[in-house]
Amino acid sequence: MSSIAYNRRAGKTGRPLGIVDVLSKIVETATVSVGHWMQSRREARLAQVRSASAQEAVHDAAAVRRLANAHRHSSPGFASDLYAAADQHELKHLG
Repeated sequence: MSSIAYNRRAGKTGRPLGIVDVLSKIVETATVSVGHWMQSRREARLAQVRSASAQEAVHDAAAVRRLANAHRHSSPGFASDLYAAADQHELKHLG
């Protein structure tokens, strides 16, 4: 008469893993995986918001520079202030 031996993995305690141990490990792994997934989604959304903000900053700075170009000959000091404001705005949002 032959017998079949089933090798069962031993956990950290040295005892064979039971169904509760296996289910616990599955839940733990799923929880960690969902946490990582949620974190990556948050980071992706934040990057998307930052990108939109950066594009808006570039657009706004370009509009201020166009205004500065219009006043460059009639009021050079004002135009200089506008150029500086556009640069600072870009640095604040892009830098």
